[in-house]
Amino acid sequence: KKVVPVDNRAVEKGGEDARGRFQHWVADVQDWLQRAFLPNKKDVTPDYWEWVKWRLMQRFFSSTIQNLSTQSLLMALGMGAKRTIAASAAINWLLK
Repeated sequence: KKVVPVDNRAVEKGGEDARGRFQHWVADVQDWLQRAFLPNKKDVTPDYWEWVKWRLMQRFFSSTIQNLSTQSLLMALGMGAKRTIAASAAINWLLK
């Protein structure tokens, strides 16, 4: 018989079948993304996550309002409604 090493995390998350390996892979990707893009909790002040939440909401609504206002401006200039959505997105992308 052949001895095969077993990863304990994979066993805990569903065994060594295809589903377990996929769940293990997803967990590894999530861990990597968290380490790559989010700061360690002990490296930031306690109010940091509250600030991030409000900042992300501000950026989302600001971009939405900017795109809608550019679309309205293009419609006021006589461009058809179907073309204004794509044109306003392209113009806002170029301006940024």
